[in-house]
Amino acid sequence: MNKPSNARNARTVLVGAGLLLLAGHAVTLHAADYANLTTVKPAVSCDQLAQADIKTPDGTKIVIKTAKQRDTDKGPYCRVTGSLEPGVNFQGDLPLNNWTQRFLEGAQGREGIERAGGCMPALNGEFAVVTGGAANGGFNTDPAAGEWGMAPQARILTGYLGQHLTAVAFKAVIKAFYGQGPKFSYMAGCSGGGMQTLVEAERYPEDFDGYTIGAPPLYQTTHDLGFWHGWEYHVNQRTDGTIILAKDKLSILHDAAIEHCKAASGVIDGTLQQPTACKFDKAWVQCAAGAADTSKCLTAEEANVAEQLYLGPNDGTHYFEMSGFPLGSEMLWRLSTQGKPADGEGPSPHGIHSFIMPPLSGKTTQEIMTTFAFNQEWFDKSKEMWPLFNAGNTDLKPLAKLGHKILLWNGAEDNVVQPAGTIAYYEAVQKYMGAKEADSVVRFFLLPGVGHCGQGDGANQIDTLSPLMAWVETNKAPEVLIAGRPVPVQQTGGPGGGPGGPPAPGAIPNYPPYALPGRDIVYSRPVYPFPNVAKYKGTGDVNDAANYESVKGPLKVPQVFNSEGLLLLGADNQKFYKADGNKLVPIPKP
Repeated sequence: MNKPSNARNARTVLVGAGLLLLAGHAVTLHAADYANLTTVKPAVSCDQLAQADIKTPDGTKIVIKTAKQRDTDKGPYCRVTGSLEPGVNFQGDLPLNNWTQRFLEGAQGREGIERAGGCMPALNGEFAVVTGGAANGGFNTDPAAGEWGMAPQARILTGYLGQHLTAVAFKAVIKAFYGQGPKFSYMAGCSGGGMQTLVEAERYPEDFDGYTIGAPPLYQTTHDLGFWHGWEYHVNQRTDGTIILAKDKLSILHDAAIEHCKAASGVIDGTLQQPTACKFDKAWVQCAAGAADTSKCLTAEEANVAEQLYLGPNDGTHYFEMSGFPLGSEMLWRLSTQGKPADGEGPSPHGIHSFIMPPLSGKTTQEIMTTFAFNQEWFDKSKEMWPLFNAGNTDLKPLAKLGHKILLWNGAEDNVVQPAGTIAYYEAVQKYMGAKEADSVVRFFLLPGVGHCGQGDGANQIDTLSPLMAWVETNKAPEVLIAGRPVPVQQTGGPGGGPGGPPAPGAIPNYPPYALPGRDIVYSRPVYPFPNVAKYKGTGDVNDAANYESVKGPLKVPQVFNSEGLLLLGADNQKFYKADGNKLVPIPKP
């Protein structure tokens, strides 16, 4: 296939008729339609809302801390901050002039509407939006920050209850402000926010009509416990602490992965379409015995590290994740440098003190770090918390019964939340529910060349909200996502500042309460529901998504995984709890 031209900068615009206009070409987007809802004006002023007596349906009082008018490029909003017992904070924005009866909750401290650059209601600021969660974790809850994990109530809130209570509280605020509740409610998140959104769908299917979920680390007790985040540092250092595999060798691995996996995985735009179909072989890159020049190959020691990174956390017999780093993701690997683990990821557990209960409860992080090992014993220690923290519940029948929907996606090159884990979950849902019923509630998209939550060198600019709205509001199931490769620009924003980065820990985020338009793009690509992939038709502009078709991908499905992580997938495998002093006590499902 021809490579896309970098010389052409096309502009992507999504119009009400449901067409993608790309340098004169039009591609029908079956998911670009949504209900035509009337605008509803506030029933009270922002000042009156601040004094209102608002309660949840069960009578719990909602404390409105502030309610002040906020002017934006899309008109005035009422900015509301509040709290709800037991220990939930929230912050939201209510449009004064153009609310079209839609509500969106942003997970993990993100109030702004992301990945909706082609959605007109979101661009116009027609949504009431909110973010929130466990109060003692701030809006940017980090399971590894502080000692919140030692408190049972904080675990419950962060595990599942905080996002639910945020939704309940803000729906009551919406009703108090406009005199009615929302017509359609949505939740969106990626990474940890994706996990929170998936948990909402599994535990409280009635809360939202639609969920857009990206790269969810749904095997949370093992993923963030330390088996994933500490593995790279663990296998990439010698006993003296020096680093084995350095970044200057990653291009060797990447080129070999593309060359040797292109038949098994398929290739588009120089990236692998289904990398989990391929298995690494050290012979691809390992230097010949006794080679004097190792600049263009990997030493046996380096090749062994690469093999372990692809395999993922293991003890030689048991594998604790569905895979390691996906093939083709090599240029996104962070890798440690001597004396400084990559991004602060150390040789020991990340958040393990927060996810492990007795007999480890009460021990300091340092005490746990000195004894932790990547083995079955430590994996088994996590089992007590599986019913609280994990998002591997394959029973989505309650969601299907309500007619609610999930748009699930993952980057094929994601080395933070590996695509194999999301594939395994999706296939487990299909196995439990049957393909027909599963397809009625969840569609999964694997994005070639895309890293974690939109990184990578592929077509990583997507609008997931428009197709979800079409599915929810007009019953048009998403048959394709149109992804664009943005023209590179200087990244803006940062901690606490705006859409360029996450809020500083504990800080109130200041994302705009509306979507930002998509950037100029170099080319566009269609992404079809898994396991299908895009294939160039052979005629027409290679940069235009209109000239591609859906074909069955090379991956044999269902894919077979060899992982202890499969134990975390199953129907009705979550529990509800109450805090009783320093204990977590299981309770019946509310």
